[in-house]
Amino acid sequence: MLDLEVELNLDDNEKAIYIYPFCESAKRLLMYLVDLNIPVEGFISRGEIEIEQYLGKRIIKEPPKECDCILIPSDKKTVEYQWDIFAKIVEIPDTISTNLATYRDEQGESIFFSPIILNYIYKTVILKDKEFVLWGEKEDVTVLAKKYYCLGYKVSFCVTNNYDEEYDEGLELRNPFELLYESQENLFIWVLYGSERQARTFVKESGMNPDCFCCTLLHKLYRDICFDPNNGFTNNYSGYNSSMICQDNEESSVKIVVLGGSTTDSTLYIEKSWPEHLCDVLHENNIKVKLINAAVSGYGSSQELVTLIRDVIPQHPNIVISYSRVNDAVGERNYFVHPYLVSLYSSIVDNYKMQARDGSFMSPNLYFGEGVIGHGEHWLNQERMMNAICREFDIKFVSIIQPFFFEKKNKNIDDKELLECMGEDMNEYIRILTGIREYVRKEALQCNLSWIKDFSEIFDNGESIYRDRCHVNSEGNRVIAEQVFECIKECM
Repeated sequence: MLDLEVELNLDDNEKAIYIYPFCESAKRLLMYLVDLNIPVEGFISRGEIEIEQYLGKRIIKEPPKECDCILIPSDKKTVEYQWDIFAKIVEIPDTISTNLATYRDEQGESIFFSPIILNYIYKTVILKDKEFVLWGEKEDVTVLAKKYYCLGYKVSFCVTNNYDEEYDEGLELRNPFELLYESQENLFIWVLYGSERQARTFVKESGMNPDCFCCTLLHKLYRDICFDPNNGFTNNYSGYNSSMICQDNEESSVKIVVLGGSTTDSTLYIEKSWPEHLCDVLHENNIKVKLINAAVSGYGSSQELVTLIRDVIPQHPNIVISYSRVNDAVGERNYFVHPYLVSLYSSIVDNYKMQARDGSFMSPNLYFGEGVIGHGEHWLNQERMMNAICREFDIKFVSIIQPFFFEKKNKNIDDKELLECMGEDMNEYIRILTGIREYVRKEALQCNLSWIKDFSEIFDNGESIYRDRCHVNSEGNRVIAEQVFECIKECM
């Protein structure tokens, strides 16, 4: 019904469509209209705003003459314009507005079509006039290319795993090897779910520049993972543990292991993570090491602690680096138990029956521990235990408070536009993460915890580094690597 009402109101439209006013509802409406393949020119602001565009759609103060307008119902009483200059006004009925609020949730928002991802593509590709290429299954790239086109993001061609020259959907399909004939400096290849392993292998075997490729964060359902009886899940690598070797130098007597979540995990992106950049920095300084990345996307400090005890200590490293904080802002009752674990074991319990001695069947209960402490105290407790364990085994331990987008002091225009893409439901998350940092700073100062390094301000210089609330681009990962090197170079 929602589709029908909106399409009828905008049927045979030939004029530019604007949404008034620019607000959270307007952002959701834009994404909904794109789902219906209805292009939108931009937004009309009802007041002062610090940005000039949102996902490439301009934000203007005064409506242009003879344009169509979609009016957000909650703002009917605030209209101050002379609406007779519009060729058509489409007022979204209250019933449709209610449906619209849940429409995106019901449909299931694709991470490739989220505001944060679209903003990243606009800044990285569209503004720089690069060739925009999609790599994925034929059906997926077809649907996504149409949506991107409706937003004004033209896809140059698609690389597909099931190549078919005669596929006539208005898209040019190519096989991966044809990429070798393109100018790599002007190429941006967006890799879809299910194709990242093939793309990573292709990059390695062909020698193409990995900076041409980009993967979004992989959703846990799509990742190649293993269930882990201690941590809930882990990366699925060959070998006895989840570690990924970033650099293996047999001549070196120095072994470094890094722990963390998605901001450290080297399997999430085709471009380099900060541990891979750290390998480069060490090589540039003529330092030979074996570096093992034991980070897993989604891990908090509790899972790092378990990984250290079970997987890292047996490898006899010289240095262990923990880079975390963001994932410790999750959890409700006991922060030692990650929500992924709650979901996993709840599912097991729901489907498992135990037979009692009397022959009856019963379901087991779940126990996740007692005692709730603050997020900051919890994070610091895990780091202290990791430091104590490493000290017992004569291992140098470094704990890093990772940076967080909302704490960046000097936000530039790119940051402000990214902020708009994140929406308004981040206050509690920000409060928790800021609380962790302030608590740890205070305790580290009072207790002289010199092994804790605060990186929360390393991106305050105003450069455009962040891709979302905590993940940074390749340049940002290089900065992190250089800072880490300064922390450990005395041990080399």
